[in-house]
Amino acid sequence: MPGGVMGSWNVLRNLMMTDYLVMPNAYTTTIFRRDYRLDNLYRGQLLNVGYPRNDVLVNGLKPMLEKKVRALVHSQQKVILYAPTWSGDATTLTSSYEEIQKYLVVLKQLQQQLPQYDIRFKAHPYVYQLVERDEAFASYLVPNYLDTNDVLAITDILITDYSSLFFDYLITQRPILFLDQNADYQTSRGTYLADNQLPGPYTRQVENIVDWIHHLSDIQIKFSVQYQNFYQRYVANDDGLATERVATVIQKQPAIQPVKTIRMLINGEDFSESQFDDGIVARIPQNVDQSFVIYERHLLDNWYGYQFFTHVDQVMPNSRIFVNKSPQDNTLSPEQAKIKGQRIVGNAHFDILVIGQTNASTHQKAIMMLADQVLMRANTKRSEWLLNIGYQRVWHHNTWELWQQELTKIDQTLIEKVIGDA
Repeated sequence: MPGGVMGSWNVLRNLMMTDYLVMPNAYTTTIFRRDYRLDNLYRGQLLNVGYPRNDVLVNGLKPMLEKKVRALVHSQQKVILYAPTWSGDATTLTSSYEEIQKYLVVLKQLQQQLPQYDIRFKAHPYVYQLVERDEAFASYLVPNYLDTNDVLAITDILITDYSSLFFDYLITQRPILFLDQNADYQTSRGTYLADNQLPGPYTRQVENIVDWIHHLSDIQIKFSVQYQNFYQRYVANDDGLATERVATVIQKQPAIQPVKTIRMLINGEDFSESQFDDGIVARIPQNVDQSFVIYERHLLDNWYGYQFFTHVDQVMPNSRIFVNKSPQDNTLSPEQAKIKGQRIVGNAHFDILVIGQTNASTHQKAIMMLADQVLMRANTKRSEWLLNIGYQRVWHHNTWELWQQELTKIDQTLIEKVIGDA
């Protein structure tokens, strides 16, 4: 996804804060491990056991709950749920309004041409309040307080686009039809799967959706093999017992996994300097796990932003990137700095922090709390801070210094590679 560094920073931080990551299938587990670079730094467990939230789609709603859900969708007819994902620009009201008007056109066409069905609309959280205020949606809108999977449990046909809802809905083995009204989704967001791989027909025209519903049996036969392949690949673990399996693991197995790789955190502020040595990443051995930490406010600065996004492709093949969103606070105590540091990286811990930047900053105070060793360019303010938190200088060469809290063996070869010819 273009701009994925900024889009994924909070997800990565949250993942690092967990003891267990519950995954629905091996495919998703592989994607998360690869794209968020969980290996080596993440110390929890990835549980490929199915999704507890999907148990209801196997076991069905309890009678009282089903009665409540059906009452809220106001119908005993067969239910068609239209649930597009959000593909607009959430930063502008105009874009949001244009997006929801597209949804309304679809809903009206479906209602007009398929009167035998109850047409319902599941709005994305980004636009729910805007949709809720528009009276034209009143007869279609599913209340946001209803659990999505409870609604899917009573849905007879799902119409969606790139929403992950359809993976959950596969469990019901009911029809899924794909309506995509965003012509440039591949360019703006990107997908893992091609439209001809989906477990149902794909179109940009509402008229095709109506025709497919009129010939639903034929569509189901045509896509039966593809549907079953999807089912086996993505939701075979969802047998109604996922909650039980998760509970069993948590009760019986330790969460913390040992990490054998050297974990290095690199201060990404250094991209803001015209003389930044972006070759530092290339010099770090491949068997060293690398993470970058950058300060969000700097990305909004023209010079820093330009430097960062010019060099980021050289970083990303080998490193994960954390973003510090905290405001600067020059009065931080060591305890406050430690809390801020842990929030930035989600409680991850590193063997060595590298600060190649000449200038000191409050941001650095926080990240210096995250590593056993600090390899940095000499700076009086940083030295004072390190002494204050119990570190001592154990090595220096030209402009570089190594600090650590407890005397441990120095990896001289690694240090020499990082600083290069300095």
